[in-house]
Amino acid sequence: MPEVWQTSGFGTIFCARRRPDGAEVWGLAVISLSDGGIAVASGGRVAPPGEHRRWRRDLGRLDLFPASREMPEGVAADYLYGACALGYGNRPPERWPREVAQVAALLPAPPGGPDAWRHRLVGPDGMTPPRLVRIVREHGRPPDLPDGQDLAIVTTVAATLPPGTGPALVRRVLARRGPPKFVDMGRRGDARILEWVKPYASGMPVPQGHKVSVLYADSGRPDSATIRILTDGGHQGMGQLAVCEDRVEAEAMTLSRASVLVSTLLASVDGPVTITETNWRAGLQRSRK
Repeated sequence: MPEVWQTSGFGTIFCARRRPDGAEVWGLAVISLSDGGIAVASGGRVAPPGEHRRWRRDLGRLDLFPASREMPEGVAADYLYGACALGYGNRPPERWPREVAQVAALLPAPPGGPDAWRHRLVGPDGMTPPRLVRIVREHGRPPDLPDGQDLAIVTTVAATLPPGTGPALVRRVLARRGPPKFVDMGRRGDARILEWVKPYASGMPVPQGHKVSVLYADSGRPDSATIRILTDGGHQGMGQLAVCEDRVEAEAMTLSRASVLVSTLLASVDGPVTITETNWRAGLQRSRK
């Protein structure tokens, strides 16, 4: 979804084609600005006709992949080839990693070459907000960051909802059967606070309806500490939605978590959701508008 990419720099590309023998071939790529282009790629998978629909449903049940919607193949190609040019420089597609090249082969190459592809994605007038490009370049993922951890770039997204649909959004989010799972943290002013949680054995008591921030030095090195938000009930807080009657604010401590929150928001509202403002900050520095 363009809205997910523009707020988090994460996106999912899933493409399926039918072969002359009737079988399908599909490919999947997760593109990530903070990972320098391609985060995950799985290409060239052959399956029976219609199998891609099951794969898309399964992906929609996970909180690892940003949500996606059908779009023209040219738009999908702009995102995928732009991410590849960002990650692999001016190398031609035949010199990209095999599974990445297999996914790219399912989409027509956009006009121009790597320079043009990269410019369309992250250029001054490209598909990525310049502020997001700047903060990722200034606070990019360090090479020694452990797998499964993200740099803390706090992301706040404000959006308007169709009038009066906030209560329905709350009910739908709390009724989710699969991940991401949310709990009701009560009210803050005129907003209902829904916290995205995952089980975590912290052993630290947290008062009901409250959250605490805890700094963990997982490796014993002060420069590789991890910040975790803990809630009551043995949960780790991954982000929150503050829902009012006709507006909502999503906040997460990392870009990848923000992609999941915005995906959940867009999937849980009937009618248009208009993102009105996005802010990013790393450490104590807030990005300029």
